[in-house]
Amino acid sequence: MTSLEWVPSGGKAPRHFVIDPTGEWLLAANQGSDTINLLRIDQKSGGLTPTDRSLAVISPVCIEFVSFKEVAKQSPEKTPSAPIEDESAVKSTS
Repeated sequence: MTSLEWVPSGGKAPRHFVIDPTGEWLLAANQGSDTINLLRIDQKSGGLTPTDRSLAVISPVCIEFVSFKEVAKQSPEKTPSAPIEDESAVKSTS
């Protein structure tokens, strides 16, 4: 692995980042500015491009992708009764 470039996370005190399961997006948890910012990953070069997408979260320190199907298998009593179209979600832990 080699470094391609340095790209700002779009916030203060970046604490954690994660790449989504499709490999198209990087989410950066910025603990100091209370945001999770979305950056696009160029599939050919691997370069990052900031987007204008940001989620306000108090002091995010960790991001995980969770499959709702797996959660339902483990805790059926906590599963929502309405069908879920998107099987993955972003979980922020502060």
